[in-house]
Amino acid sequence: MAAVLQVICIITWLSALCVDQPAHRGEPAPEPGAPFAPSVPAALRTFWLDFHGNRLCQDIDAVFVFHGNGLEVWCLTDNLKSLDRLKRMAGPLSPSYRVDFYVTRPQPERDKGRTADRLPVSGTTRSCAHSWVT
Repeated sequence: MAAVLQVICIITWLSALCVDQPAHRGEPAPEPGAPFAPSVPAALRTFWLDFHGNRLCQDIDAVFVFHGNGLEVWCLTDNLKSLDRLKRMAGPLSPSYRVDFYVTRPQPERDKGRTADRLPVSGTTRSCAHSWVT
């Protein structure tokens, strides 16, 4: 499940890069190796740097998508304490910028040999429940 989320985050990140290219907006291109464009406000850059400086990146897999009026943070974590800390860090940004969090928690690996996941035998009924964690 974590691998699927990582692929989705990478695709989302790449899509954002393609759509949000500086050439399309008339901005200078970022320096090679720079994590964000020069037009990203200092407060948002500081937030990103603090995420790494406070080592929250050890507990949260995150992709930051910067846009004109703020940023999106796509997260995969099971550490709610670190997630709450990250959200508190974003609090001072809210009057000036929009910060959206999209959080997913890792799902436990299912045992592939379990009989409960097999299709029901003809003539029997079985109810299904799906859980979507966001």
